[in-house]
Amino acid sequence: MNEKIIKTKELLEALNYLSPGIGKGAFNNGKYVLFTKKYLLTYNGSILIKYPMETNITGMLDYSTLINILNNLESDIEELIFVQKETSLDIITKDKKIKISFAKEELKEDKELEQLNKIFKKIKWEASFPTEIKKKILLSAFCASTDYTQPEYTGVYVSPKYIMSGSDYRIITFKNKEAKGLKDTFLLPATSALHLNKFNIKKYEIHKNWIYFKTKNNILIGMTLLPYQFFPKEDIINYTKDITKKDCEEFPKKLNNVLKRALIFQKEFFDLDRKIRLTFTRKKLVVKAVNETTSFIEELPCKLKSIKEKVIIETNPNFIIEALKYSGLFKFEKEKLIILSEQFIHLVNLVFYKKNK
Repeated sequence: MNEKIIKTKELLEALNYLSPGIGKGAFNNGKYVLFTKKYLLTYNGSILIKYPMETNITGMLDYSTLINILNNLESDIEELIFVQKETSLDIITKDKKIKISFAKEELKEDKELEQLNKIFKKIKWEASFPTEIKKKILLSAFCASTDYTQPEYTGVYVSPKYIMSGSDYRIITFKNKEAKGLKDTFLLPATSALHLNKFNIKKYEIHKNWIYFKTKNNILIGMTLLPYQFFPKEDIINYTKDITKKDCEEFPKKLNNVLKRALIFQKEFFDLDRKIRLTFTRKKLVVKAVNETTSFIEELPCKLKSIKEKVIIETNPNFIIEALKYSGLFKFEKEKLIILSEQFIHLVNLVFYKKNK
């Protein structure tokens, strides 16, 4: 009989880090967490997460079932006893025993998984991954296209000189002056890029069509890449090169605090579907957030010279909060909202929003 004492909090934390490898990926749906004696692993064809944790357990468990069991335990249960049987795992507390069966099927991509694991072992981890690069990738992911018939538009373009993304109605570009240690060019799917927020990444390496990351606490992450050669980098640079800081307005200084209060009405930090409405007039900016049961409205006084009629836009509140870290300047120009600084441009085509009503 294989018995192991595991701290409940530590296991829940591990499963949280492993969550990007669950759900729909490039080739399959990741449903299971794989236990080995020295690490836990999730994999969905697009994202691989390898978490160091000694459990002495071997086998695959349904991820959602395990999460539900742990979340429904009494809050004062600090430790669990795991006992492995031939086809199941017993989770034992002081007053109950819960049985969860191991998955009978094998991972369909087990050969690819084995190859990916071998690559992890060969990586020398010589290239650093600056925190500032991660922040810019996350911010750019909000602007990537969701039209998967053009996959090259659904990624974030990263190079030693630029970080950028674009869709049919918005563009973001960074001139990448903080790229010390970043030596490669790659196109990271935006849906994968958003998961980077979970991890304190220190090192990276690229091998074929995968990028591998290593965190401060030795979590290993693998993500598939898109072919960056077809990304319209030059078109975006040419489209934004003549934009200047001339005639800019300033966002109200308290806007960041108002947006954070509005986040109470948003369920998930990096949910691309979450929207907030900003209504600009000459004398005020109105922030409005709505959920299923109630709404949040707050007004901020301002003096905007360029507004002739009110302009209404909708965007993800987290994006504006992050963008304000790079610039408090904006302007409306040729049916576009532009947030900009010397190294940063975010452009939104306003014809896709309700305007002047």
